Amino acid sequence: MPQVEKTRPGECSIAQLAHFKRMVVAGGEVTIVGLDQRILQAEWLVFVFDDHGTLAGVGALKRPTQAHITSTFRKSGHRQVPQDCQLEVGWIFVDADNRGKGYSHLIVKAILEVAGSAKLFATTRVDNLAMKRTLTTYGFAESGHSFQSTIRDQKLGLFTRPASL
Repeated sequence: MPQVEKTRPGECSIAQLAHFKRMVVAGGEVTIVGLDQRILQAEWLVFVFDDHGTLAGVGALKRPTQAHITSTFRKSGHRQVPQDCQLEVGWIFVDADNRGKGYSHLIVKAILEVAGSAKLFATTRVDNLAMKRTLTTYGFAESGHSFQSTIRDQKLGLFTRPASL
């Protein structure tokens, strides 16, 4: 049975942080410059281990900079950036050998547990149908229009989840 661990970055060992970063970088969709600091600034990190105890996937409840939030919402066509949307669900990556097993659902569910009732946003490639399904399963809705990634030649979509009551 897969195991899920949720931990604050400051409580992680150097090895855990290295494993987390390795998985995030393997996804190929992040700017590596400054990644160590961004990981340390996250609210929570989530690790999913397969039935054999091997790290199979990761994700995070991120606390992005205001500049990142503003840029993401504006690129997707929002005229006003919601002031109450300061947390991002992201860095979700499941290794190829473990895809299709529902691990992204375990990661998002764990992130939502620690996020509580906060208003959240996430981005994903428009062609990543599995992640789009996962996000919508947990109350996220596509918001605005797709926009160009600054990392790769691909389009991204913005997903938002209203604050829970």
